[in-house]
Amino acid sequence: MLVLGRTHALIGVSVSWALVVALGTGEQRVIWLLCGALGALLPDLDSPRSLLTGWQIVGLSPLQPLARLTHRTFGHRGALHSLLGWGVASCAFLSLGLLFPGACGPGVALSLGYLSHLLADGCTKTGIPLLYPRRQRYRLLPRALRLSTGSLAEEALFAILGAVFIAQLLVTLHSF
Repeated sequence: MLVLGRTHALIGVSVSWALVVALGTGEQRVIWLLCGALGALLPDLDSPRSLLTGWQIVGLSPLQPLARLTHRTFGHRGALHSLLGWGVASCAFLSLGLLFPGACGPGVALSLGYLSHLLADGCTKTGIPLLYPRRQRYRLLPRALRLSTGSLAEEALFAILGAVFIAQLLVTLHSF
């Protein structure tokens, strides 16, 4: 089973937090946190039913055709859920810093968010094909601790992550 998109986004924001606090200033912080959340949703571009591919602009879902093509080509939890997918995506994200001065922070946040997605899905019963194109699934937790989508365990994880994020936000705001 999958980790829900909202949980992925919150994990992406949380792992980007250290980067934001250490290096970001003012509005950069908001942009970098949004990039962390977006990066955490990107591996699910291989699923036409994901949170990201369901986004609509003027009644259209512009990412649906890409999601269908990627799903048809690789399947869900295929290439985009591997170290290969993360590496290719990270090269693209980090090259933004070369093209646009000052875009290094968002590129790093996108990459961290993407990696957080892989780590979260690696904690599920289904696992991920970490060494794609090798199809073997890898799991990061012992069988008894693996999550299922929408389970009470994932709901608890979401609540804990939400509390951690709020605590991080309050501590950071207090220090300024």
